[in-house]
Amino acid sequence: MDTNGLIRIRPEGNDLFDHVVSIHEKVVDMGATTQKQRAVLTYLQSHPGATIKEIGVSVEGMTANGVKSNLQTLRQNGLLKRVGPDKGRHWEVIEAGQ
Repeated sequence: MDTNGLIRIRPEGNDLFDHVVSIHEKVVDMGATTQKQRAVLTYLQSHPGATIKEIGVSVEGMTANGVKSNLQTLRQNGLLKRVGPDKGRHWEVIEAGQ
């Protein structure tokens, strides 16, 4: 991570280029995640109150079922949790080492 709170993400199997995304100075171990899961985590960093539909529209190439599946995997791997009561819930991306 550099001093601007940015982290470089290299898509699996592609050594020719990498992406730079802001994660608001949170350190997330994304080594075992897919490119779409990283995109979901990045989106939820800045939009914690997002719905499944909003995530699907914002993350290119994802259907509602794809979003549900990726959210379930991220929760099972301890990288994401849902916080709060039924109304007003939000997503929280878990920092590495928490």
